Amino acid sequence: MELINKLLKENVEVAGRMNRLDKFMDTEEYRHLSDKEQRLMIIQYNAMQVYADVLLQRIDEIKERHYYEVTYNGDKKQLYLDVYDKQENKCFKVK
Repeated sequence: MELINKLLKENVEVAGRMNRLDKFMDTEEYRHLSDKEQRLMIIQYNAMQVYADVLLQRIDEIKERHYYEVTYNGDKKQLYLDVYDKQENKCFKVK
């Protein structure tokens, strides 16, 4: 669980950087940059998109290895999360 939490946190941070860069690219300050600098920022933004996609793929891969079970105890107002490792998946035909 620790790895997935790190990846989720990193994904949020990358999304925040992308959002700030996207907003900056709509400003007068950005429009006053040289053409080369603007192109480099676009390349940087595209690279961040690819990186964010890779993070999401890693997160999805980890999620596929676990099963999650959530139980709510209404009497005690408690929510329980159980995480099980997926060891194998077999199909059995039943007559």
